[in-house]
Amino acid sequence: MRDQAQCLSSIHHLLHMALSDHRPIRILEAGGGSYSHIRLDRASHISVIDISLEQLNRNTYADKRILGNLEDPDAIEGIYDLIVCFDVLEHLQRPHLALIHMLAGLDEGGLLVIGCPNRSSTKGIITRFTPHIFHVWYYKAIRGISDAGQPGHAPFETFLNPYMGFEIVQKQLEEAGLAIRVADRYEGPSATELQSKKPFLYALYDLPAAILRAIGRSDETLAATDWIIVAQKPTQSVANEIATKRHA
Repeated sequence: MRDQAQCLSSIHHLLHMALSDHRPIRILEAGGGSYSHIRLDRASHISVIDISLEQLNRNTYADKRILGNLEDPDAIEGIYDLIVCFDVLEHLQRPHLALIHMLAGLDEGGLLVIGCPNRSSTKGIITRFTPHIFHVWYYKAIRGISDAGQPGHAPFETFLNPYMGFEIVQKQLEEAGLAIRVADRYEGPSATELQSKKPFLYALYDLPAAILRAIGRSDETLAATDWIIVAQKPTQSVANEIATKRHA
């Protein structure tokens, strides 16, 4: 199974190739806050939208900062060549609405990158069935982050609504006419961090997946903590061609 660094490396290459004719690249970090997982070296204009004013105030790379909620249809301003939504949908109660609004803000031929926790993984199951106070404790006691849970600091309240599930998001994008360029699950850095800091806790965490491995079954569903999808919006000519084929 690939890790996050391997996935992001291949996606950066894809984005550079797909957006080679765009100057500058109009980028929206949807829920980007103060940190970006996707950074392009080429000339770009970056807008960031986030619900947290504290996160926006700490942002050092955005050309434009927007305070807003992705679930609000008026939150996304303008049209973009690339929209990145990384570790955001799990924090929304209506992630399907955010997805609709992002698609409306994507230009023809533009790309949408969505990265999310896998709600069916061991990490996802633990997160779904434990309260927010436990998540704050984990960040402080295990990860050693003293300001965890403070305004504008992770962990943020997490809902992991079924509508942000891997298969459901992929289906919604396909039904909207987008071409799926990447659809991948991977093991994120959280598991590696736990293994290095607390081997005993990691052994407990990994036990369900270890049992599957011991009986010769695939542990990918439990072990893949995260997923990522890259989808491309068709140009109008391609969209018309697809519509014609559908009604033929």
